[in-house]
Amino acid sequence: MLPQLNDFLELGGGSGQPVTKALVTAGLQVFAIDASPTLLDRFRQAFPSVETRCENVLSSNFFDRQFAAGVAVGLVFLLQENQ
Repeated sequence: MLPQLNDFLELGGGSGQPVTKALVTAGLQVFAIDASPTLLDRFRQAFPSVETRCENVLSSNFFDRQFAAGVAVGLVFLLQENQ
């Protein structure tokens, strides 16, 4: 599926504040992935309209779609050098 211009992927979204709030407020169609069930529960409470998946980013199929853009603010520090 080709991405719409407002389709946006948030990797390692955590509880979703403040990045997700800015993305949603800007009118983007946000999709979020996080491996932590606890953080994702908080995320879902704050942003019930955002489609989410609880899974590891390294093994994700990214909702089986393409995105116009993405962000990984809370994820980069978790990656190892050789990944």
